[in-house]
Amino acid sequence: MLVFLAHSYGFADIDRTKGIAMHASKSLVAQALVSLCGLIGLFAAGPAQAAGPDFEREIQPLLAEHCAHCHGIDESTRQGGLRLDIRQNALEGGDSGQPAIVPGKPDESEIVARIRSTDPDVIMPPPHEKKPLTQEQMRHLEEWIAAGAGYDPHWAFVAPKKAVVPAVAGAVTPIDAFVRDHLSKKQMQPAPTADSATLCRRIYLDLVGLPPSPEDLAAFERDGYEKTVEKLLASPRYGEKWARHWLDLARYADSNGYEKDLPRDMWAWRDWVTAAFNR
Repeated sequence: MLVFLAHSYGFADIDRTKGIAMHASKSLVAQALVSLCGLIGLFAAGPAQAAGPDFEREIQPLLAEHCAHCHGIDESTRQGGLRLDIRQNALEGGDSGQPAIVPGKPDESEIVARIRSTDPDVIMPPPHEKKPLTQEQMRHLEEWIAAGAGYDPHWAFVAPKKAVVPAVAGAVTPIDAFVRDHLSKKQMQPAPTADSATLCRRIYLDLVGLPPSPEDLAAFERDGYEKTVEKLLASPRYGEKWARHWLDLARYADSNGYEKDLPRDMWAWRDWVTAAFNR
């Protein structure tokens, strides 16, 4: 969220342009969707525990990288009957019956004993995996267990809740308030207000992926921010730019590639995705 806003508008630009969720139209949907994705993750959902590392950002990636190969979903590679990707399984433990995790009690949790061990036959991950945990990662695991070892679901599967808008000086919109509040906690200051040409360039690159021409800059000076945004949202280039992310995710190409590079009739799906954004 902060990265998107910093690139697109500049923190102070949000005040100047009255935010990005001001229209009850296509611009509301297009811009709010991008912004709310970040807001939900940063502010609305939040971690389930009052303290401790964030599961989704710090613990889950750690377990996936260092533990999932032997203690994950794949039964063919699972060792000791222990799964760590499901909380209940981790609490029950594996074949030994020893709970891998005891919420609130890292000193009684087998997983902590294993990662802290210096015995090569006991330590986890095993030396032959060549994925040792750093001291910081060990500390995060211990702090997470001490905080209750919550397996927070991915924010996409959590019903969004309306967050209380922070009371922050200088905020014109709720998004400004959230951004400024987060910056203050990091002891950071908003960026200075961007000049007109810079703001116009950011809008064009974000919405249509192309820089503005001199004529576009002049039109921006004449028409202002909101009319320029509406114009770009109505442009066919908008759909082409934003469809690209979905096409890349599906590894779209007009041909098969490799040595023959034969054509294939995939353009209909490409056009459908593009048209879906432009509707």
